[in-house]
Amino acid sequence: MFKGEVHAVFVPGARESDQGFLLYTASGSEDVPLMALTMNASTLRTSDEPFPVVASVDLGARVWAIHQFSTSRNGMLVYADTGNSRLTHLTWLDRSGKVLGTVGTASPIMTRPSISPDGRTVAIGMLQGEAFDVWLHDVERGTSLRFTSNRPGAGGLLATTWSPDGQYLIYPHGDVRRPPTIQKSAIAGGGEAPWGLPWEDSKGMRGASDPEWSRDGKYVVATLAAGSGTTGTDLGIMSASGEKPRMYLQSDANESAADIAPSSDWLAYSSDETHRLEVYVQSFPTPGIKYQVSVNGGGTPVWSGDGRELYFIAPDRQMMVVPIKDNGKTLDIGAPKALFDSRIIPGPSRAFDVGKDGRLLIPCRIPGAGRH
Repeated sequence: MFKGEVHAVFVPGARESDQGFLLYTASGSEDVPLMALTMNASTLRTSDEPFPVVASVDLGARVWAIHQFSTSRNGMLVYADTGNSRLTHLTWLDRSGKVLGTVGTASPIMTRPSISPDGRTVAIGMLQGEAFDVWLHDVERGTSLRFTSNRPGAGGLLATTWSPDGQYLIYPHGDVRRPPTIQKSAIAGGGEAPWGLPWEDSKGMRGASDPEWSRDGKYVVATLAAGSGTTGTDLGIMSASGEKPRMYLQSDANESAADIAPSSDWLAYSSDETHRLEVYVQSFPTPGIKYQVSVNGGGTPVWSGDGRELYFIAPDRQMMVVPIKDNGKTLDIGAPKALFDSRIIPGPSRAFDVGKDGRLLIPCRIPGAGRH
């Protein structure tokens, strides 16, 4: 997956005339060291020879593969340690956090899982070797099937969702030369085809990721890459017939991680409009009536199968649940309740799924696996 650097940070010297350092994660799909080059901030020239700073940085603490290290101006480094855990397994948990079982095979990095409408199959973007593909795991039979073939570099873009009838999967597809757009593939070997047009606004093309398909089959929502100017990540919408997309939410804040309610009348999403990531719900498919669901921060919302609850991740990684009553044109939203430590950091994409029986499906690290 990692062909070159995936994240870089410049650490300046104590004085403007001092030499600084450019820190970056090096290529590699197993052990990913944090490397450094000396760098002159005035000339932007770097040394020829990089040197290791940390032997191994965890690029897949759950499902997101970048931004796992940071520095302060005084040179202090914070990074995600691999510790004794290398592989991730799809794991069923109950509402207390008790492990009930696993699905499929282990992988160094996974995107969020997506449970099929009949509950029999789980689709997930997963790294195997150097290819990041969509895989299908049969929950009942215990078999795994690679659905796409050899997609090096796709990485976290492969957040996948099902059509309401379970006959299709949609997921983003693109590369460094063009912004990703939504790809549609038939489960029964129908091949891949671009679906609709790339999102485009007055500032140009906008890459799409993390698509969601409404239960009534009418609409698809996706997170759009940040635009130029003050526009952060936004939410776009298009009809399931593949017509030209339009904006659903666009502001100078970052909106992401959309999940459409089972009724198809409401959309939950994350936004940092208050300068802190919170979970909101708005009317759908036209935004208007708006509710803040989280109280002290939160992200990556997921509806329960019956639409009576909304799950999300708090800043302290607690799995939260909120009761919601749909009155038709309005909602009654209860108080958030902490369930267990999910070990998920709220981010720009959904990180888990919820089965119709209330079980939670989360990519979990396997302690001690892959380290010798």
